[in-house]
Amino acid sequence: MVCVATAALVVMFVSLSYDDTDYTSHFDVNTTYDDEIVTVQFADKTGGTQQVSMEIQGMRETFFRTYDSHIFTDDVHFGEPPRYGWGAHPILFHITHDTLGNVTLKTEFRDAGQPQADIIFVKP
Repeated sequence: MVCVATAALVVMFVSLSYDDTDYTSHFDVNTTYDDEIVTVQFADKTGGTQQVSMEIQGMRETFFRTYDSHIFTDDVHFGEPPRYGWGAHPILFHITHDTLGNVTLKTEFRDAGQPQADIIFVKP
């Protein structure tokens, strides 16, 4: 039973993973916080992004916002910092791109002035 579950997870991981180097040169993403305000910067250097749906997970209610641009900066005001800090809340960008298709980018918030967190790319 454990072997079957492990094999299923390996197959699922292999089918969702691919070479990040193909995409890191395409996108610039910076997600920072300062108390109750998060700043999100997104830029597609190829200009091929048609739409981005941003999802901030781990909140009482998952936060969604959609952008119809290949570049944007947005300050999102939440009223108070989350109980466990911003580092506990992953942020996902669901990207519709004219040549890459659908790509999801996942990262974390960092305190302003800290280096950007690692970015994970997933293509369904």
